[in-house]
Parts: sequence; C-alpha cells; structure tokens
Amino acid sequence: MYQINFPATSNRATWIFTGQINDASTNEPLDLTGLSFVFEVCEPGGCQRLLATTDNGKFTIIGTGLFRWEFSKSEMSTLCAGSYDTGMTMANADQTVQLSVGPLPIVDGNTP
Repeated sequence: MYQINFPATSNRATWIFTGQINDASTNEPLDLTGLSFVFEVCEPGGCQRLLATTDNGKFTIIGTGLFRWEFSKSEMSTLCAGSYDTGMTMANADQTVQLSVGPLPIVDGNTP
C-alpha cells in the first residue's frame, strides 16, 4: 500500500487524476483487465463525499496499467476548504487490495 500526498486541489474546478500501476515483480505496467477499482474522498472520520468506481464510470482504465478518475466542477464545489482522507482499492473475484491512502487538501478557488 502507498501513502499518497495529493497536491492542493481547487473546489472550483474539475479534478482529473491519471495514474499508473506497475507489476511489483517486473515493474512493467500491469494488465488491469477484469479488475474493479474504487477511489473515495471522505471527511475525517469517514463520511464519504466523492466516489469514483469502475462501476459508476468515474474511474476508467485508459490503457495497460493506466487509469484515471474525474470529478466535475459541480462535484468538487461540494467540498469546503480543508483536508480530506482518500483511499483506493483494486479487486478481482477473489480479493480486494488497498492500493493507497492519503490526504487531499482542498482550497477555496474563490471564483464563481
């Protein structure tokens, strides 16, 4: 599992994140076919605020080892300035693996 420290992100803009997962033994991009993913943004204490999954279409596999999630400006505007907890899991039919956890600082974009 990785501890990720996201850079400050505005609550007045779309947030698109692109990442890569490599095979631990070969360091080559991992084939993500048939896997499901969940990325969640929560208030401290666990109240879910944003959710991107392969099921809801907000988390997409874009190539071998490559993924992205996207939250619209209107979704981001539901977050007040402050720090939120994040977590990402990857699952197949047999197991779920926690890939990452970490803070997401949200800043007030001060624009309409």
